[in-house]
Amino acid sequence: MSSASASGRDEKSAKFREHSHGRQDREYNPEQKAAVERIKKCKATAYYEILAVTKDASELQIKKAYHKLSLQTHPDKNGAPGADEAFKLVSKAFQVLSDQQKRAVYDQTGSDPESRGGGGGGGGAGGSPFPGFATRGAGAGFQADISPEDLFNMFFAAGGAGGGFGGFGGFGDGAGGFASFGGPGIRVHQFGGAGPRMRRRATRPPTAEEQAAANQPVNITRIFWQLLPLILFFLLPAITSFLSGDSSEATRGPKYEMNMKPPYTSLQHTPDYKIPFWVNPIEVEGMSRRDKAAMDKAVQTKIIRNWTYGCRLEQQQRQQEIEESQGIFFTDHERLDRAKRMPMPSCRKLEDTGIRKRGSHY
Repeated sequence: MSSASASGRDEKSAKFREHSHGRQDREYNPEQKAAVERIKKCKATAYYEILAVTKDASELQIKKAYHKLSLQTHPDKNGAPGADEAFKLVSKAFQVLSDQQKRAVYDQTGSDPESRGGGGGGGGAGGSPFPGFATRGAGAGFQADISPEDLFNMFFAAGGAGGGFGGFGGFGDGAGGFASFGGPGIRVHQFGGAGPRMRRRATRPPTAEEQAAANQPVNITRIFWQLLPLILFFLLPAITSFLSGDSSEATRGPKYEMNMKPPYTSLQHTPDYKIPFWVNPIEVEGMSRRDKAAMDKAVQTKIIRNWTYGCRLEQQQRQQEIEESQGIFFTDHERLDRAKRMPMPSCRKLEDTGIRKRGSHY
């Protein structure tokens, strides 16, 4: 490594210490102090223990842990003794565990992958949560000289490396080459201009497959395929009726009500599921047995069709509520419970009549 690079890192570390040590008089709560003390008790390379995750933790769980601990130990928000050191340990643990190749080396050796002479340093292009920032001669992972503060700002500028964080700035075209950004309640830093803290790297151009995927109307296509069964379910009977040229009352479907109210006072039942319905006695007077059977069958088809459509809407509404209650970094358990207990009357009618197996819509 060149002396210029080493000098740059020393200068960056000195600036970070100056920034952090000037915050020792800031207030802190018992939870922040306990977090700092727990992290400082960990071995420097006990990355899973530092982030308080298991060895089989998913990428999302690791990001959640870093999001929580980086805010909890950041020297701008935590003035507890040792917060600076704890923040660095959290940042180092995240750098290693969020890079697939570094994590694989660490899981095999238990030591810092970057201290092995470059043997495990620098993950592949898919290993880093911040594509576009390349190590020198080691793939496309984190920069070898990235500071904990830079990592923190990059993480929140990227929307928490996965979305779900509103109000954080991004990489813009500021006067110095980078826009200002920072985490919530954290002092904003300007990158670029005189004495930049890190160099801007050219982003990797999208591949042909990525470009094609970006240009495809994914959402419209998905909506169409989701609605296609319903479209066919409703259109096919209408088309069949139109082509057959049968304009009889039985084919069009009689007027009926699910509850008795004048003039629909004549109680009838569907042939297969014995679903009660009411019709106008004047309209069925003198109707032949064949036409009566056709009418009952047509009413049954319409009732089941309406219940099925209503049940699908209820399922979609409940599923949407369940998905919206489960955020990237936390779950609204109260909203999730309400979604699971959401009444579904149309689905319940299908179950009570034996058209669907009980619980099949869950």
